[in-house]
Amino acid sequence: DKLSRYVAAAGEQYHLDMGEFIYRDYDSWRDLFDRQAMAAGRRLKVLTRLDDYVRTWFRSDRARKVLEYNMVFLGGSPENTPAMYSMMSHIDLNLGVWYPMGGIGAVVEAIQRLAEAAGARFRFGCPVRRIVVEGSRVTGVATDDGTIPAEVVVANADYRHVEMELLEPQHRQYGERYWSSRVIGPSSFVAYVGIEGRVEQLAHHTLFLEAHWMTHFNSLY
Repeated sequence: DKLSRYVAAAGEQYHLDMGEFIYRDYDSWRDLFDRQAMAAGRRLKVLTRLDDYVRTWFRSDRARKVLEYNMVFLGGSPENTPAMYSMMSHIDLNLGVWYPMGGIGAVVEAIQRLAEAAGARFRFGCPVRRIVVEGSRVTGVATDDGTIPAEVVVANADYRHVEMELLEPQHRQYGERYWSSRVIGPSSFVAYVGIEGRVEQLAHHTLFLEAHWMTHFNSLY
């Protein structure tokens, strides 16, 4: 019963976040102080840590882990992530986890087909070495195959890499001093291991959670 109430509260958090905040642009701090944002913001749990929030609901160590483990996918720890991310439990337990037929790669291939049908061209195996800027405007990307002209460049690589490796110093928003003072969310290493036959002790999707919970998270940072 308590878990049901917790997940229901997580659902309210999810709909608040998605409806009021996620799809809005915040170009300056003033955008946070409009009437709509302030009214909704009072209900957001941004000043409470997730671990503290979950502890107000559950004494069980196992229950807390079930409700906090997905913070690792956000590159965070329950001790440094706002409680508003309790909405992840709603996503997991109410909305469910969906498996695309053909695997995750099938989603990538489908996006490529749609883009190509709309006229997009893809270049693979073509490392970008530099984003070319002339004056205050981006004019292209320098690659191993030459410079590709562009009016707009969208980079989805790691933010620090784009700033420090692909842009000249005068065009960077942040320098090395800024990045050296930041705690960067860790990436993950995933190994897919094929096993012939069935392992009776394991379900299709089995998670093993570290016994020493916070020690585990702290070691990542």
